[in-house]
Amino acid sequence: MEDKTGEKRDLNVQESVSSSEALDDELGEQRQLHDANAKRSKAGIVLIPQPSDDPDDPLNWPAWRKYLALAALSFGSWVCYVTATIIAAGTPKIAKDLHVTKAQATYVLTTPVIIYAVGPLILVAASHFIGRRPVLIIGTLVSAISCFGCAVSKTYGGVLVARYFQALGAAGPLILGPASVKDMYFRHQLGKMVGINTILLVISPFCGGIIGGPILQHLDWRWSQWISGILMFVAFFGYIFLVPETIYVRDSFEAGDKTRWGFRIPKRKHQHSFLFVFTRPIVMFMYPAVLLPCFWFGIAYMVHVGITSNISLIFESKPFNFTIIQAGLSFFSGLIGAFTGELFAGPVVDYLATRALKTGKTWVPELRFRAIWLALFMMPVGLIVFGTTIQFVKKWVAPLVGNGIYIFGVQIMTTVIQTYIMECYPEQAMEAALVLNFFRNILSFIPPFFLNEWIVKSGAALPFGIFAMLAVVFFPILVLPVILKGPAIRKWSGKPNWGKTT
Repeated sequence: MEDKTGEKRDLNVQESVSSSEALDDELGEQRQLHDANAKRSKAGIVLIPQPSDDPDDPLNWPAWRKYLALAALSFGSWVCYVTATIIAAGTPKIAKDLHVTKAQATYVLTTPVIIYAVGPLILVAASHFIGRRPVLIIGTLVSAISCFGCAVSKTYGGVLVARYFQALGAAGPLILGPASVKDMYFRHQLGKMVGINTILLVISPFCGGIIGGPILQHLDWRWSQWISGILMFVAFFGYIFLVPETIYVRDSFEAGDKTRWGFRIPKRKHQHSFLFVFTRPIVMFMYPAVLLPCFWFGIAYMVHVGITSNISLIFESKPFNFTIIQAGLSFFSGLIGAFTGELFAGPVVDYLATRALKTGKTWVPELRFRAIWLALFMMPVGLIVFGTTIQFVKKWVAPLVGNGIYIFGVQIMTTVIQTYIMECYPEQAMEAALVLNFFRNILSFIPPFFLNEWIVKSGAALPFGIFAMLAVVFFPILVLPVILKGPAIRKWSGKPNWGKTT
């Protein structure tokens, strides 16, 4: 009865906030920065958060172990969208084979996006009880089997169902990957390491198109699913052999529970119910420092999937007349844009933190936004170039350059905002990341349903010009207040009052 009463009391206060706790945390960090006994890196940088003395603490793992785990986690993030878009260039073949229209065939590519929006809610809640590692392992196994099921299905409905389960299993790395990276690295390293993970998320749709082009041209779209299943199994074994459990509640684990490579079930002093944990991301929607930039992120990002799902329809038609292989190779533009964007974003956001930590200046997460201005410029420019040159120039180089410029900005935006929200509420980093993931996928789900028809009726310049305008117009409404008044907003809203859940 006491547990139920306590649980009910927790549920009653789950929306309450504590601005004094937020202030205490900031003051505590400032004391650490000036504490002569604080642990520091070899370069003399104060380590935030301060690691424990336990070698099993992920912050204390040797560099080689962190790098191996980072590689496996990033590969898993990469695979989740590769398996989604590897059939992108084969829309006409899918339509013919399954006896559906081209519009219906695009749903095979885009409909699983909705699973990426809601699936992590279940998987993240499960990870609080059994750990991140088991969820990643089981999820990739389910996804791999579903890829094979999609390859052998003979009906349109069967293919869609297989794609749903494929997406559900692959949804875990979208959130658990960055959260696990955060568990292992300090503040002055976080931007670069999260950036490595996010760049693979951003480029993976383009890699799927590049890989899928030759497969669809010379083999069959079903072969793309066999290969997707194989890639998922590679991620599956990577999680088994290279990723220990990264959840570490420093004051709650018992000594006997600390095993590096086995399944370590998180044990906390106050263990909540599954329903309680499942609802945590919903509460995070009430925190402006998370809600506002994530909503803008979704607006600026949503046409990304629209381009991916329609790129074969655009370039395989007149006046471009690409082959399937050429349509797949057109995804290289996004690949180049993402890599060059991360070459800028990761080092810059880490430099901002390193400079503050070295000088002992007051650090607020909003300083990360100093790196976002270039993204605000490049994304609309890229979209305008992409749309206008498709309609008026009708040469393939110009629109692909525009797409690369747009993705350059998308990568900067992704690294900055994901790092920012994780740092605002570090104890609820996964819940904050779920908000970002929700807007990224729920808004991306919309454009593919009407974008192709819009382009056919009005030309490409108008729709992509409007998407560019939306990113610019909503920035001062949603993000600028956070940049200018972020500390005051966070103090006003306080901290989530349910303790550590990461």
